[in-house]
Amino acid sequence: MARRRTDLLGKLADRGEQAIHGVADLPGAERVFDAASSVRDGLDDLQRRVRGVEALEQRVDELERRLDELTRERRALAPGTPAYEATPPPGPSA
Repeated sequence: MARRRTDLLGKLADRGEQAIHGVADLPGAERVFDAASSVRDGLDDLQRRVRGVEALEQRVDELERRLDELTRERRALAPGTPAYEATPPPGPSA
């Protein structure tokens, strides 16, 4: 049974190779392959950009979390108390 399955897979592989060679010999096939390659390159570029956006989203989420913590701390202090007045406003971290 295993031998029969291997023969079947071998035949399928041979037929697939023949089909690819047949398609490559068709007129205009080079343009189709070039277009497919260009689409692949565009998708690769898009994937890199999406990964960059995901990293930015993670950074924004972290900054929002830190801002929420700071505003909760600031609200806990009553206005007019020395600790409230001495707290510097949040600014860009260096």
